Amino acid sequence: MYALIDCNNFYVSCERIFRSDLINKPVVVLSNNDGCIIARSNEVKQLGVPMGAPLFQYRTLLEKYHTTIFSSNYQLYADISRRIMMLIKQYAPCMEVYSIDEAFIQFESRTDYFAFASHLKKIIKQWIGVPVSIGIAPTKTLAKAANYVAKNNTSNGIYICLSKQISLLLKQVPLSEIWGVGRNMLEQFKRAGITTSLNLQQRCSHQIQKKYGVVYQKLVMELKGQSFLPLENIQPKQKIMSSRSFSYEIIHFHELAEAIANFISTATKKARSQKSMATGLQVFVRTNRFNQKSPQYRNFIEMNFDTPTNDTGHLIHIAKQLLKQIYREGYRYKKAGVSLTGLIHESAVQHQLLPCIMPAPRKRLRQLLDNINQKQGRNAVYFASQGNHRTWMPNCNCRSPRYTTQWNELYLVDATY
Repeated sequence: MYALIDCNNFYVSCERIFRSDLINKPVVVLSNNDGCIIARSNEVKQLGVPMGAPLFQYRTLLEKYHTTIFSSNYQLYADISRRIMMLIKQYAPCMEVYSIDEAFIQFESRTDYFAFASHLKKIIKQWIGVPVSIGIAPTKTLAKAANYVAKNNTSNGIYICLSKQISLLLKQVPLSEIWGVGRNMLEQFKRAGITTSLNLQQRCSHQIQKKYGVVYQKLVMELKGQSFLPLENIQPKQKIMSSRSFSYEIIHFHELAEAIANFISTATKKARSQKSMATGLQVFVRTNRFNQKSPQYRNFIEMNFDTPTNDTGHLIHIAKQLLKQIYREGYRYKKAGVSLTGLIHESAVQHQLLPCIMPAPRKRLRQLLDNINQKQGRNAVYFASQGNHRTWMPNCNCRSPRYTTQWNELYLVDATY
């Protein structure tokens, strides 16, 4: 048996941890540059506001119902997610982190599933403050379906589907909500007369394989209760990208170089956290494709290294040289980014006979900077090339404090009584 633990309206729930006055009140969270709505409380969903909707189209409606609007606070969300996943792992060692707000677990032996789910749900809410829904079923695909029912059709946020109850479960789940059935596949299924989840489950898996491939054959077998998708271990990323749309269109090279330096800092931090080193670097820039009044330009450049590296200072220097080669005056740049490519584990690096890129003193300096930023908060110390003002940063006029990752933004508690 598998379980899927899914945080309810995760970004909104993270904001409510520190704003209890917003419980049962309409809340939305916005994308980068405060452009689109990427998270909605149930109260906002009931107003008919769709996911991904541009804020300007619904601002009047949201203001009418006194909706609280937040800019994205990804540092907070990532830290709350980390805490939740660590807590789940204490109760279920066989675990797969599927996304920032979802995790699969596998039961090693027969257990009281409802008691387990009830306790886990209660402890996550009590210790972290985030409500979750839990679906339990014989396969991962069915656990996903069970979680859909737990979120939408139960009062306690828990749904358990045993082998004999699969048909009952699938009758409650639209075909569009089945894991792996995207919009294009949904249309193909409908043309073949498959209009419900139960229709799909009852089809012959061999016929599905001939027509749609082995992936959907496994999907059908999973819907029949046969497990074909085991828990997966998290593999280190083979490519790390860091990019942003700017709050305004950049003209000058020095501002663009400053942004690129910050992207390198973010990407190398991720690489070091997974003990990876890059054998290549890509840099790209592009103008605003929605501003047709301005001339359009987009370009990228890449470089491979003889010696792998994850050293921030060294890669900032390389990235600036690459940027010089693709930067063109007269254009208004709206987005840029970098990618660390060809990642390998640091233990697999074969250093050349010549002095390597990162001598011991420089490596110790990098470790010291990481330790300071770990203890004092992100960018407590940083490279001068990253700039001080960073006015190009995406708009986040409504961002809440980063309560759990920045010392100067810790939550203040009134201890007077």
